[in-house]
Amino acid sequence: MANHSSQKTYYEILEISPDAQEQEIKDAYRKLVSYWHPDLGTHERHISEHQLKLINEAYSNLKTRQTRDRYNQVLKLQQKASRIETATKWDKFWRWLIMNESNNK
Repeated sequence: MANHSSQKTYYEILEISPDAQEQEIKDAYRKLVSYWHPDLGTHERHISEHQLKLINEAYSNLKTRQTRDRYNQVLKLQQKASRIETATKWDKFWRWLIMNESNNK
């Protein structure tokens, strides 16, 4: 269930909105599986297999209300951690800038 800022969320992988209903999730899953299935031969096999792994992982984490709620909690924590990390980087920059300004006076 890892999700870093450079990675897509499960919602983005399934091309659905976070407020999608269960049937919409199932429909999106089926559509993407049929599109990326390696036996259809429309994509390179290793790319299709990789995409299918992502799609299956996303679907398994969004298909029920319980797993979806748990995933949404993880997303919130990741977003909060990302904001804290960004704030920390800016804090370091401002401290550095202030110290350099005071040293130049």
